[in-house]
Amino acid sequence: MKTLTTNNGYVVKLDDQDFDRFSRYRFTYENGRVFRWIYQNNGQRPIRLHREILDAPAHLEVHHDNEDPLDNQRHNLILLTKADHSFLHSIRQPRRGGKYAGSCPYKGVTAYHGKWRVIFKHEARRLFLGDHPTPEDAALVYDAAVLHYRGGQGYLNLL
Repeated sequence: MKTLTTNNGYVVKLDDQDFDRFSRYRFTYENGRVFRWIYQNNGQRPIRLHREILDAPAHLEVHHDNEDPLDNQRHNLILLTKADHSFLHSIRQPRRGGKYAGSCPYKGVTAYHGKWRVIFKHEARRLFLGDHPTPEDAALVYDAAVLHYRGGQGYLNLL
């Protein structure tokens, strides 16, 4: 692994083979993306580093497995469909005041009649995976469903 410094001071991790290929360019890190500008007849456009490394086709997205856009080593980059990539980024975000949009901070878990219900969506269907005494127990069941149905390529609550 080698590191490349962007023109605004961020350090990007690259594999040795990719460092040799990309070290001659000037990259910028901005809004969670590492990119360089290319100039064409009609102006300039950005080229994202992670897409260039995998030579990603236009219909696929590149996902950083560890969610660090500065880590562009090949083992950290995954090609996904747009739907799968959107699903991975559907992490529950807190609203103002630190409260979550639902009654529970865990994905796939909702309060229901004094217990915690697990609902998992798979292939346009909602699967009810039972009611559990604590939100942590329910989150573990949701995580098991992610691993079973998506092979770990989904958001885990990580308890």
